[in-house]
Amino acid sequence: MGVLTVVGLGAGDLSQLPLGIYRAIKKNRCALCTNCRASSLAGVRRRGTIFSII
Repeated sequence: MGVLTVVGLGAGDLSQLPLGIYRAIKKNRCALCTNCRASSLAGVRRRGTIFSII
């Protein structure tokens, strides 16, 4: 059975993203988001994670 992990990005950019959240996003290399323009996602996107808006 699949696993759905829901995380909050918080405010700010990648440097303010908690390490546990960053690792959870990077674990699967693909993520769904409600706001793909969030500044914290820009740095994660540059590191190879693919985002799809829901």
